Amino acid sequence: LSQRIIWKEQKAMMLRYKYGRLPEKSIYPNDIRLRYGNTLFYWLSGCYTKIDFLTICGNTLRIEGYTKVLGFDLDEEIEVALRVKKRKEYEYIPCEIVTERDSNEYRLGDLLFRGISFVGEVALEEGEKCAEISIALIWNSHIVVKKDIRYGTFSPIGTEYNTAYYCKDGHMVTRKNHFLYFEKCSRKEQAKRRKKFLTTLKNGKKSDRKAYYALRALTILKKFKKKQIWLISDREKSADDNGEALFAYLCSLKKSGLDVYFVIHKDSSDRERLSRIGKVVDYFSHKHKMLYLLADVVISSAGEHTAIFPFKSFYAPYKSIISSKKFVFLQHGIIKDDLSNWLNRYNKNISGFVTSAVDEYNSIVNGNYFYDEKTVWLTGLPRYDFLYHDEEKVITIMPTWRAYLDSGENVFLRSDFFRFYTDLFTNERLIQSAQKYGYMICVKPHPRMTKYLPLFKADPSVRILDTDVKYRDIFAKSSMVVTDYSSVAFDFAYLQKPVLYSQFDVDTFFNGGHMYTKGYFDYERDGLGEVTYDLDSTVDTIIEYMKSGCRLKEKYADRIRKFYAYHDKNNCERVYKKILQLTDAKKQGDP
Repeated sequence: LSQRIIWKEQKAMMLRYKYGRLPEKSIYPNDIRLRYGNTLFYWLSGCYTKIDFLTICGNTLRIEGYTKVLGFDLDEEIEVALRVKKRKEYEYIPCEIVTERDSNEYRLGDLLFRGISFVGEVALEEGEKCAEISIALIWNSHIVVKKDIRYGTFSPIGTEYNTAYYCKDGHMVTRKNHFLYFEKCSRKEQAKRRKKFLTTLKNGKKSDRKAYYALRALTILKKFKKKQIWLISDREKSADDNGEALFAYLCSLKKSGLDVYFVIHKDSSDRERLSRIGKVVDYFSHKHKMLYLLADVVISSAGEHTAIFPFKSFYAPYKSIISSKKFVFLQHGIIKDDLSNWLNRYNKNISGFVTSAVDEYNSIVNGNYFYDEKTVWLTGLPRYDFLYHDEEKVITIMPTWRAYLDSGENVFLRSDFFRFYTDLFTNERLIQSAQKYGYMICVKPHPRMTKYLPLFKADPSVRILDTDVKYRDIFAKSSMVVTDYSSVAFDFAYLQKPVLYSQFDVDTFFNGGHMYTKGYFDYERDGLGEVTYDLDSTVDTIIEYMKSGCRLKEKYADRIRKFYAYHDKNNCERVYKKILQLTDAKKQGDP
C-alpha cells in the first residue's frame, strides 16, 4: 500500500540512488521501457506532457508547453516534435526547444525528472480540413508518442470535458485521449459544438449545471453589451493602491464607452469610500463572476490567481474564456528583485505589465518572465499621480516582511528581525536626538506584522500607526523613511525626500529568508538613499539627517532623477491609453 502513493518519478530517483546509475532502456517498436534488472517501472510514453497554451492565429495552431522524461541525463539530446496526420500519412514537425525555461523538477537538490520546454506550430493549408496532432519524443531515431497529456490554467481546453472546444479565426481545436484535432470550422459547426458542450454541462453534476446556466446567461447578456467592461481591484479586502488610483482616474473621465467596476470584499473598510467614487462589486459574488465573463479587461495591482479570475479551483467550464481574457498587472510597487518564478507568463499570462523605471522595464523584457516588449509597458505607477507634499517633522520606519517569520511566535521572538526593531524602537540615542531636533518617530508595520506588535517593546514617544492610515498620507507627512528592502522606498523617493535602507540581515534575506531572488537593483550602487548594516550605523545616519533638517543629498537626488522614466502626474493617463490599445486590438475566441 505504501508504494502505491510513491510517484513513479520518486521511485526512479530511489532506484538511481540504490544502483548508482540511470536505468536501462528497453527499446520497443513505439516506446521505451525503463528498468533496473528485472524491475520494470516506467514507459517513457507515460511521462506526462503539459500544454500551457493553445493559440489559433489564422490557419495556424501554436502549441506551447513542456514534456517530462525519466532515465535520461540532462546532456542527452532528445528532440520534441509534433506528429501530424492530415490525410493518411504522418509527418513529424520539429518543435523549438525553449532552453531559457527551466521545467526540470528537483528534490533534495538533485534532479527528480527532466523537463523539456517546447513550442510547435501546425498550419492547415488550402484544401486541408483537419489535422490530428500528438506530441512525440525522438531519441537516437526512436520515436515515442506521449500518452499522458495535461493542460495548464491558460489552455482553452482541458481533460475535464470530452466535448470542450476552442474556436477562433474560422478554426477549432478539440481533444480526445492524447490527440489534439485542429480543423476548419464554419459558424454552423461552431454552433453545433457549443450546443454539445452546453448539453454536457447541463447533464453533469451540480457545479457543471451552474456553469451551464452562467454560460447561457452570458450569451444573452452579450447581445445587450454596448460598452467595454473593465474590472479593477487591489487586494481582496483592501484598496488604496494602484487599482484604486486608476479607478478614481477613470471615473473622473466619465467616458461614455466604458463601464468601470472596482471589485472588493463586501466587509472591507474601504468599500464605502470606493462606492463614492464609482461602481463597486463584491468579490466572488455572482455579479462579479458574470462581469468577469463579460469583461474586456481585468486590471489589478495584485498578482494572486483570485485577482486574475474569480472561480477559485472550479474554472474548467470557463477555460476558453480565461485563456483569452486580458489581464493588466498594475503592480504593488516597482520590481527591483527577480520575481520571474512567480510572475512569468506560464504562471500569470499577463497582457499588460506596468513598469516605472527603465532598468525595471529591461529586467522584465530580458529576464525569464517570457514577455515581449509589447506586453511590458513603461508608463509609471498610477498611484504616483496622487502623491503629494505635506511635510512635518516625522521620520517613519517601514520594515518589510520575511517569509520565515510566519513560522509562529517562538520563531518570531528568536528572530534577528524582532531583536533589531525592538532595539531600534527603544534606542536612547535615537529617542533623545528626536526630542532634541523636534522629530516624531513613527512605525508603519507591515500588514502581516500586526499580530506580533504586542510582543515589541517601544519607547512611549514612538508612535505605531494604525493599519488604516493611507500610505500616500504617510509619504506626504514624513520627512524621511527608514526601510530595509521594501518597495515603499520608491514611492517616497519619487517625492524627492531621503530614504535609509537598514539591512541588518542582508546575508540571509536573499538566501531563503524571503520569497525574492536578488535582481538588477544593487542598493549600494543604485539605492535612492543611504545603506546601513547594523543598529549603531542606522541610528547614526538617522541622527545625521535630523541635524540637517532631512535635506536630500545631491548624490541621491541625481540617482532619483535618472531612475524613474517619468517625473510627472500623467501615469494614469499613460496606463489608460495602453489599455485602450489592448482592448481595441483583442479578438476573443468563442466561449
